[in-house]
Amino acid sequence: MDESVSAVVLLIGLAVGVDYSMFYLKREREERARGRGPDAALEAAEATSGRAVVISGATVIISMAGLFFTRDATFMSFAVAMMMVVAIAMVGSVTVLPALLSRLGDNVDRLAIPGLHRMTKPDGESRVWGAILDHVLRRPVISAVLAGGVLVALALPALEMKTTTPGPETYPKDLPVMQVYNRVQDSFPGSAISAIAVIKASNVRSPEVTAALRQVETRALASDVLNQPIETRINPEGTVAIVSIRVDGEGTDDRSVASLDFLRNEIMPVTLGAIDGAEAGVTGDTALSEDFNDQMKSSLPWVLAFVLGFAFILLLVSFARSSYRSRRSSSTCSPSPPRTARRSSSSSAGGERACSGSSSRAASSRSCRCPSS
Repeated sequence: MDESVSAVVLLIGLAVGVDYSMFYLKREREERARGRGPDAALEAAEATSGRAVVISGATVIISMAGLFFTRDATFMSFAVAMMMVVAIAMVGSVTVLPALLSRLGDNVDRLAIPGLHRMTKPDGESRVWGAILDHVLRRPVISAVLAGGVLVALALPALEMKTTTPGPETYPKDLPVMQVYNRVQDSFPGSAISAIAVIKASNVRSPEVTAALRQVETRALASDVLNQPIETRINPEGTVAIVSIRVDGEGTDDRSVASLDFLRNEIMPVTLGAIDGAEAGVTGDTALSEDFNDQMKSSLPWVLAFVLGFAFILLLVSFARSSYRSRRSSSTCSPSPPRTARRSSSSSAGGERACSGSSSRAASSRSCRCPSS
């Protein structure tokens, strides 16, 4: 896995674990404020917040699975790690957390932050968010426009974001080391980052491959986008040769990309790429950055389609079932038919009065039979 996965797992695990715990605990406190006992409040929280935690965790896990479509080892390792930590937090929130709350009971509030209770109403509702919600519901159109404008303003910087391999241009120019680097670049034009042409063949010391390697160097020096020094190295077995060529620019900017394109599209096809039975290509930091961007652009539609599609289906099914259960539990009760006493026409007047009284009591004691949820 990528070396930064552990940091991401720590952050995601803390965020999800704290979020689920607060969600569960708040629901339990609301039920306690409404007069339910400790066990009843915990059961209500389990039936509501516990189910929401499972749905939320499953949605996050499915969303993270979309990163497998990138076919990039770093993103796939992130996906595996985040799916595992979210699953652990989800299972712990519906097993360990209820057991812990049952053990602690009302003692869970002993470490409450002083003065925080003043921001909460007796029924458990937040005074701050309640006031905000009241203003939003009072002027929904204005609130929606203002909130949308703030979100758009916060998202605007994302339009300038670009994925690239960090290079010299990512550091502040006022650093002493960068000032020395810039002076070296002025004295010796060409990037400190090189594009590397690679060829693999049965014998790279053969006359055909040797002539092609010399052609690579000659054509590179004749161009305006590739520079010296140019260095050729061959492995001891004589099966792989690499040609290191300095590119223009800072390594990942437009000038460096132009150098890479010229090497790949103009030089390689007529030199190393034209040798039968050999494998040839171009690598290096500039190539790595460009190939990564191309791969992300090609996989992004699949990632978005998978995440949005499966997350939408999961939420749709979950809320549809919740709505169906809610309608069943709140359906109108149907009264049971009254019990009427039948008497023959030859019964006595006293018997008729008894029958009438029995019918009246039966009619007044009709009961509702609701479907069990």
